[in-house]
Amino acid sequence: MTKPAANWLDNRTFIDTATFDNYKTDFEAWYKTPEVMRYKSARPIFTRRQEDGETTDDYSTAMIKLGEVINVSEEMLRYAILNGLTPDIATYVTQHNPQSLEELLTAARVAELVR
Repeated sequence: MTKPAANWLDNRTFIDTATFDNYKTDFEAWYKTPEVMRYKSARPIFTRRQEDGETTDDYSTAMIKLGEVINVSEEMLRYAILNGLTPDIATYVTQHNPQSLEELLTAARVAELVR
């Protein structure tokens, strides 16, 4: 572990018979995203738009991170990303009917290159 996680581990006191599962349970309890934060993070995934000058990769990375916070399905994440892409890129991606996140990102990158 590194940085804050290493500090957390250094400050923990476990008995000699502690198992990995004990560490894992305590770690997850300490770092698990509170439910209220998941609700707060849900709104941007449906309202965020790709900004002028923002690359498709930067935009999709930010959206994927938001999706991880709220544990959204890949299908829903694809729709959210597609919804926020610039209109010209979204049109190109839609024409290719991506069936996976990777297909969507590939089509978006191509559309960005041929702008």
